[in-house]
Amino acid sequence: MIYEYFCDGCGKKYDVVKPVSQYNTQELCPLSGVTMTKAVVPARIHLYNTSVSEKKFNPALGRAVTDTEARQEAKARGWEEVGNESLSHIEPPRIEYPDFSEEDIKSLTPEKLATL
Repeated sequence: MIYEYFCDGCGKKYDVVKPVSQYNTQELCPLSGVTMTKAVVPARIHLYNTSVSEKKFNPALGRAVTDTEARQEAKARGWEEVGNESLSHIEPPRIEYPDFSEEDIKSLTPEKLATL
């Protein structure tokens, strides 16, 4: 887990990575050596099969919206997200490769490869 600490000695904030089992252990400031105070930061809890809608600033819309709201607004405006369009209509080109026997492969030279 990542915990946020504040040093009263130097006035800086630090993120400390440590296991949950060491939650109550004290941390010393790397600069001043003073015992740091743990900041109370509410954790975001996501439970299994639940959805949490967080609003984020969307530069295209110019305001903070949830992902669902952004999709609905884009659909209403007739926008299509680049990279998410369907590619089912595109068929990859088929390339025919010559069949080589084992003898042909053994007799290949750089000159023969250049002519293929």
